[in-house]
Amino acid sequence: MKRMNRKAQFYILAAVVLLSITFGIFTPKKSVSRPAKVFNLLAENYVKEAPFAANYGSIEDFTLKFYSYALTVDSDFEMLSLLVSSDNVSALSLIRSTIFINQHGLSFNESAVLEKEDSVTVSIGGSQYIIDTSREGVRAVFISEKAGSRRVRVE
Repeated sequence: MKRMNRKAQFYILAAVVLLSITFGIFTPKKSVSRPAKVFNLLAENYVKEAPFAANYGSIEDFTLKFYSYALTVDSDFEMLSLLVSSDNVSALSLIRSTIFINQHGLSFNESAVLEKEDSVTVSIGGSQYIIDTSREGVRAVFISEKAGSRRVRVE
């Protein structure tokens, strides 16, 4: 059996390593985030952070800043924020179409103070959502619609 030249082995090994490194560096990486994951992360983030803003009395400012940020991540993101207190429900609609809360119409970026009830019915684009308002705190409806696929999350 004839022994292969060690110099040739070195060059073959070096070529394989260089090709692997070059292929690894110049191959495009998949960096597309999944829309459902992004939508859920935005909703979860708002639900976690909004109560802190509500405690400091700046829930409307927080919601507007959060919405501006959310649009940089998901341009189709829309939301309705409800702050339930002991005697009323403050609503801020950041939904691009007119919605109805217990028959009270709200346009985009419009707020209203409603009389407190145990629940409110929110009508958005023909769909109705019943939201529990018996406890104080922040409630929200999140919507994202892309290519006919609609995501809705009620918190």
